[in-house]
Amino acid sequence: QTLQLAGVESFEPTTDIEYLMNKEMGNFAPSVGGMDVGKTGASGSMSVKASYDQIGLFFDSMLGTATPSGAGPYVRTWAGPTSSSPTRTMLTMCRGISPNIYSLLGGVVSSTTLTYERNNYVMAAADIVGKNLATDTLDSVSPSTVTYITTPQTVFKIDAIGGTPAAVDCDILNVELTMNTATTTRYGLGTLTPCVYNYGEMEFTLSVTASASNSVMRTLAELQLGTTPASARR
Repeated sequence: QTLQLAGVESFEPTTDIEYLMNKEMGNFAPSVGGMDVGKTGASGSMSVKASYDQIGLFFDSMLGTATPSGAGPYVRTWAGPTSSSPTRTMLTMCRGISPNIYSLLGGVVSSTTLTYERNNYVMAAADIVGKNLATDTLDSVSPSTVTYITTPQTVFKIDAIGGTPAAVDCDILNVELTMNTATTTRYGLGTLTPCVYNYGEMEFTLSVTASASNSVMRTLAELQLGTTPASARR
């Protein structure tokens, strides 16, 4: 293992095994010993307090590995794919206490939800797709020192498409952003585990709870109706 994730509130890995049933004519049930493993897979869900230091692991695995620029603090830019699948960072995610230690191998993040609630930590929930779940051992890894992201540090801006975003922080109460890649797996001959991860139809969903101030209501109306006097509601 490379690092210890900080702020983990839950991590639930699951193994998925599909058996082949060896049925024969003249029997209602499979023959004795008549089951073979057809394929294996793994999945998992995780909830963490988001940190500036480690939230990039989720995005690298979901949207493609970003190349950092600058010289501390580094800047990383991610974008949803539009024409081709990006190169994603594969994860090995380990949990447990010796001797009951298991790792989700070959994992990629399929979706991430960021939740912003006033006067709280920013929370990140991820759904993970993997190749299989296997027994493992724990390496000697020191606890990570991170800086958690809090909502008082978060700036929220909104405006109509093509406009200049304006900060409306005091009008915003809660925000939830979900990024879903709908990742699926593809199996081939010669292996029990998935060969390829495929992107599905990517979907981004934003949910905002705001106080009904004039500026917010006007902006939301313009997002739906346009900004021309004939169609905009003032």
